[in-house]
Amino acid sequence: MAQCGTFDSADITRTTLPDQTADGTRCYVHFEPVEGAKRYDIWMSPYQDGKGAMKLGNA
Repeated sequence: MAQCGTFDSADITRTTLPDQTADGTRCYVHFEPVEGAKRYDIWMSPYQDGKGAMKLGNA
């Protein structure tokens, strides 16, 4: 995994709504940093098994 740049996933601690434009389509995703990570990609799926996941953003 280290060769291809993929590490363990970060643990999401909570999500919060923005103070403005909280229209149900935006949120902040809070998570614990992973040592050695250079970036984070945020994906969401309506299914527990991850089927149909869409990339929402990155950090």
